[in-house]
Amino acid sequence: MTAAEIARAVLELWGGDQSRWIQGAYARSADGKLAEPTWKNATCWCLIGACYRVLDRNLSKGFPEAPALRDALGNRELASFNDTNSFEVIEAKLREIAGMA
Repeated sequence: MTAAEIARAVLELWGGDQSRWIQGAYARSADGKLAEPTWKNATCWCLIGACYRVLDRNLSKGFPEAPALRDALGNRELASFNDTNSFEVIEAKLREIAGMA
């Protein structure tokens, strides 16, 4: 997947709902427990976790598309970008990358 395709898929996963986005963990279940991003009980994801989810990839498998997405974010590390910005800022940047701005 290209950075634009990943951005579009992450936006679709979150569905504009800030409660489906988190900071400080890859994914959590509805009861707030840590979850693997691809687990069926995961209900919210950070940017990296959401990427793993839409790519349907286990954390141990790696994320070779990360550099392309990082470049599209202006060479920002994904975790730092997620954990130092608001949902609105992240969503707007993903819309820009996806060509939806």
